[in-house]
Amino acid sequence: MIRPGERIAVAVSGGKDSLSLLRLLDWRRGASRDPYDLVAIHVRADARGRETPAHPILESWLRAQGYIYRMAETFQKPGESPPFGCQRCT
Repeated sequence: MIRPGERIAVAVSGGKDSLSLLRLLDWRRGASRDPYDLVAIHVRADARGRETPAHPILESWLRAQGYIYRMAETFQKPGESPPFGCQRCT
């Protein structure tokens, strides 16, 4: 499924499921004859706004483990409804 030289993006929330997937793919990468890259991506889609701190613990952990990572933000404008049906937001 993973071809040599591919870059695999792993969406990480900071929870045990996504971090386990990242670590398993990293372990597989070390055991594989075919090299590939891993990139951890955390999308901060928080309706609480930019004032809410990002995920500093996750970012610190990714950095300490040596992962390539990207922290992306996406925010709603004040008063704008989410573009999806979210039970938590309604």
